[in-house]
Amino acid sequence: MNVLTRIRMGEGLSDGERALAQALLADPERALGESAKQLVRRAHVSQATVYRLCEKLGCSGLSDLRVRIASALPAFRGESAGVDVNFPVRAGQGGREVMGAIERDLAQTLAATANVLDPCELDRAAALVLSAGRVFVLATAGNVAFAQNFRFQMAEIGRVVVVPVDEYEQRLVASSAGEGDVVILVSFGGRGFVAPSAAELLSRRGVPVVLVASAGATPLDHLAEVKLALSPQEDHVRKVSPFATGASLLYVLDALFARVFVEDFDGNLVTRGRRSCHRSVPAARARTRETIPRDTPVMRSICRTEMRQDSSFLSASSRLGLGSDTTSLGCMPPSSDRARSVASSSLSGRRSSSTSMHRSPVPASPWSCSNASTPPRRESTVSQLVRPTGSESPR
Repeated sequence: MNVLTRIRMGEGLSDGERALAQALLADPERALGESAKQLVRRAHVSQATVYRLCEKLGCSGLSDLRVRIASALPAFRGESAGVDVNFPVRAGQGGREVMGAIERDLAQTLAATANVLDPCELDRAAALVLSAGRVFVLATAGNVAFAQNFRFQMAEIGRVVVVPVDEYEQRLVASSAGEGDVVILVSFGGRGFVAPSAAELLSRRGVPVVLVASAGATPLDHLAEVKLALSPQEDHVRKVSPFATGASLLYVLDALFARVFVEDFDGNLVTRGRRSCHRSVPAARARTRETIPRDTPVMRSICRTEMRQDSSFLSASSRLGLGSDTTSLGCMPPSSDRARSVASSSLSGRRSSSTSMHRSPVPASPWSCSNASTPPRRESTVSQLVRPTGSESPR
């Protein structure tokens, strides 16, 4: 962590040490040329306070602290641009002013995140993900979208990441995860309905937890094996929108994915190039089924979710007259084998029944090609698609 950022956060400092920290932050360039006596006189503290602060910052003495401040100063200026991250925009601003305000807000946030994110912790988190049999990401509210984006990135290089959205499914993951699994827990302040209890349970079960949270102290820090720090500048409640938190979280998850990617750079490039959108997701789901035991609450919940998604997809495609084979149109085919087989048999049955009814053909449009045939209109519902073949619907 950037030493000046750590001084500004002021965690675990006494009143005298905070006064000294304020003197250092007020004019860091001046502090580089001051002796211990001059710094003590300006901060109105004792000389022992200087060395206690150096010790808490992990410095061997004042000279070491000066070297660290000098190296950290350029990056620290980037996160000290004077932007109010809670209210970057103001009433009455036009489009140009809003765009400039958001640009400055994001630039300051990215600089602040880079200053608090520990590269060694990033290396450890990537090593855990690479060695894990299963990787789960637990996130809530707006953070789910960023977790889903991370899941998609990992699927493109052939790695399965499960992101349960429902609170019940998240609790199932926390209770069923075991040795060999890794859970990435996203919680800015360590609050929420799931995060505290999930972290406690995972810690007791010996499951490594990668905590993605504010660089400030949180109630979950002692339960995590690795912590990836987010920019702590934004207030939890009083703000326009979580612009800074969202940008900081995207930065951290992108950095984690990139760190995993570079471990096998050439191989991952080849894998990503081979995969297309309509092939990667079914393959990732198939590997998920292989790694998760079938007769478990987590697997049953995942299968139910996939069935709902596949049934909705087939129902929509059937209403549009696309049939069950949509690969030629660039659409994603259903991934569930059961849904695919049920849908195919259902559609075949409907085609045979429609033929037996001797429906009159639809007249061809004068603008259609002479060799093009108009497919019969097919209507279906989710209940018809998921009903086993041969069953009758209630009258």
